[in-house]
Amino acid sequence: MRTVIYTHKGWFLLCPIYLGDIDSDAPEVIPRDWMLGILFAISEFLFACYVGAVELIKPDFEPMFPMVITGQLKEPLTLSFFP
Repeated sequence: MRTVIYTHKGWFLLCPIYLGDIDSDAPEVIPRDWMLGILFAISEFLFACYVGAVELIKPDFEPMFPMVITGQLKEPLTLSFFP
């Protein structure tokens, strides 16, 4: 079982998210509520379309995910996942 501690909140395009391990190269990201999973998937799709279109024009384009950190959680959220 893998345990993740989410310490910050923010936005990924249209979806509100929780972020953990924000100082790493690959922070942990989940939607703030399970019902927002579809909104998270739509945001990923829109971003993939954008990256695909830009890479047609500029093949050496290196995208950065459009995540905005809006604040720190008052109490860290700890979740455990099966691998």
